[in-house]
Amino acid sequence: MLFRSFPFFELIAVNDGSTDDSLVVLEDLSRVYSELVVVSYSLNRGKGYAVRNGFSFARYSIVAFMDADLATELTALPVAVSMLDRFDVVVGDRYHPLSVVTPQPFFRRFAGKIFSLIPRVICGLDTSDSQCGFKVMNCSVAQLYSMYGFVDRWAFDVDLLYYCKFRGYSITPMLIVWHDVKK
Repeated sequence: MLFRSFPFFELIAVNDGSTDDSLVVLEDLSRVYSELVVVSYSLNRGKGYAVRNGFSFARYSIVAFMDADLATELTALPVAVSMLDRFDVVVGDRYHPLSVVTPQPFFRRFAGKIFSLIPRVICGLDTSDSQCGFKVMNCSVAQLYSMYGFVDRWAFDVDLLYYCKFRGYSITPMLIVWHDVKK
């Protein structure tokens, strides 16, 4: 699908200090797929650090990141890219009225709703799903954030969106098809 939608792209995979065979698998894949760029370091620094590190290696005009479990379907990617002619940042939104979401356990839904209020109230973010692992943006936004972002762990998404808001970038949610992938 990526080849049909985007003739020129790179896939940056960041190995954030994993202790399993992830790095070996990624290096093997990179020998087969020249579009795959592998970034690796031995100490686990957190998802926020890994995403910023990946952003700093980006070479094309559009940057997207999504969770490796592909909970958000890849069909969202060309739609999000097409929205970048009107917005600087496009955020997948599981709470969008038209999103199709595999039901999650009650506690996870409840905790997600509560956490989604915090960035809106404290940071003034106008997004209902800051934690969705699907975001697409112009490369200049991503590379500036790679230099100035500072949250290394799981709540880095709020840092990213607050940084974008503070810098005056336009942010919009988009509907997605999302599956609760069991770990």
